Amino acid sequence: MRKVLAAIAVVTGLFSLVPKAEAVPVLVFGDRSGDQAALTSDLTTLGHTVTNVSTAAAAGLDFSNFSTIWTLQIFSNFNSLLPDLQVFLNAGGGIHFTGERPCCEAGNDTIQSFLNANVTGGGLQVGNLGDTSATSSFNGSAVGDVSTAPNTLTTFNKSSAGKITGASGDNILASTSADVLGAVFDSTDLVNGAGRITVLMDVNWFSNSGAEPVVENLQTFLQSAPTGGGEVPEPGMLALLGLGLTGLALQRRRKRG
Repeated sequence: MRKVLAAIAVVTGLFSLVPKAEAVPVLVFGDRSGDQAALTSDLTTLGHTVTNVSTAAAAGLDFSNFSTIWTLQIFSNFNSLLPDLQVFLNAGGGIHFTGERPCCEAGNDTIQSFLNANVTGGGLQVGNLGDTSATSSFNGSAVGDVSTAPNTLTTFNKSSAGKITGASGDNILASTSADVLGAVFDSTDLVNGAGRITVLMDVNWFSNSGAEPVVENLQTFLQSAPTGGGEVPEPGMLALLGLGLTGLALQRRRKRG
């Protein structure tokens, strides 16, 4: 019995040592310096190397140097960056878009254009739908475990937020009882079968309380985007020591996780 208990303790210890998403280079750009600084701080605390620049400065960067990109450009369009963002997505990159309320429809229009060019079936409207201050929460069944790993996300601590239509089911990231405020798309939802996208229709949440667990989940999801529409199994299986079992379930990870 002691050997059995010792074996279980060893295996439990192995699971507790499973690392979170590895540190990667991240690009943050936009026209919201305060919220960008808050996001940069959270990402840096999580171990990532962050380049935080204005949208104009982002235009001079090589996006292939980054694993994920977070856009906080809300007051004007950033259409000139869409070709580079397209190449980045097609190469398996993860992109988070920040939409907003009626203050910022030019930025919303850019996001809408990109989503409808990439999400299978299109039909998404981003913004131009008014705003809401109603209580909102994350969808626990959202694609890719984005709301449950590594943290369980519940309330979306936003300020007034814009809305999205056209997203449904596990592609809803956050919502009120009546409106969708965020969307999430895995590579299998995208026409080229590569990359991942998240959208939340508020910029203030980056500076609100409780932001870091949300940042961690989104970053974990985004940086795990496959480059070609599939998952690759890790070699080997863990064995239960001394219990005579052949092994545990095959562990899998995203190519870029």
